[in-house]
Amino acid sequence: MSRDELIDTVDAATPRLGIGQRNRRFAQLITGHLKRQWFTYILLVACYWLVTANYRLLPNASNSLGVSWFVVRLHEPVAREHFVAFRAPNNGLYPESLWWVKRVVGVGGDVVTRRDDTYFVNGREMGVARRSGQTGRAMELLSVPESGRVLGINELFVMGDHPYSFDSRYAAIGVVDRNATIGRAHAIY
Repeated sequence: MSRDELIDTVDAATPRLGIGQRNRRFAQLITGHLKRQWFTYILLVACYWLVTANYRLLPNASNSLGVSWFVVRLHEPVAREHFVAFRAPNNGLYPESLWWVKRVVGVGGDVVTRRDDTYFVNGREMGVARRSGQTGRAMELLSVPESGRVLGINELFVMGDHPYSFDSRYAAIGVVDRNATIGRAHAIY
């Protein structure tokens, strides 16, 4: 008997199910599967809930930090040199729902000073601000008194690593309030 004849014999012997019968059979298979695997599904839902309650995966849309992806641990405190995720300030340039990631270079008690367009934290040079962005748009620099500005206990001075990073050097971002922070960002790629 050839292969084709064997297939025809098997097909002829196999009963054809109607749509209703197939739906009932499928429902029986799914019900049996769920009865056997219910605990697995409960564990999966619990793990998903635990992860999303404490972490977020966040892409970096710019090249300001040299990192493409971050895992943000929600509500984790930040310190100097940590990456921090925070909400965009209400400046009309970006939606308030946008999350930003920058490096913390100044914390409460630090002194921010500015000479010409160069910013310093505790006397250490942090970077030069540009009067215009990469697109040519004029950028207003953060105003700092000649004697310097002491950051409040809930204030952070943040910067990106790229020279054109849009960060605390500019009035539209300015000093970040800790209440606007979402958590500590951890670079993953």
